[in-house]
Amino acid sequence: MRIAKSARKAQTISFDALIGVGLFIVAVILLFYITGRESKGKESVQVEDDSEKLTGLLSSPQNTSISIVSGSKVDSGRLEELSMLQYELIKAQAGTSADFCIFFEDEKGNVIPLPDGRIGIGNAFVNISGKACNGTMPP
Repeated sequence: MRIAKSARKAQTISFDALIGVGLFIVAVILLFYITGRESKGKESVQVEDDSEKLTGLLSSPQNTSISIVSGSKVDSGRLEELSMLQYELIKAQAGTSADFCIFFEDEKGNVIPLPDGRIGIGNAFVNISGKACNGTMPP
């Protein structure tokens, strides 16, 4: 009879251990999920801040180096000057860490090519409608 009692206690202990290990694994997974989500949120906030900053600089009358908007219209002369600058110089003048592409769309969402035929001004690794930012529009 004594053997039966010790066997029952051993099963209870192992069941408690399994519950403890299971709770520990759930806690670790939850910890990684929460910390991964927070870091992703910080990156997206940084990209949004850089986007707003770049948009403001492009339309600012005070920043003549990369400003292309005059009033409510794009100044074609300033746009041409900006398109002649190296991407890294534009990025440094904008003070942004994110890669970007400056391009224009009509009201239907179609990409409007720049006067030199390129899709946009920016990093060649940024894709706009499946084409590289610095690529040319098909005829």
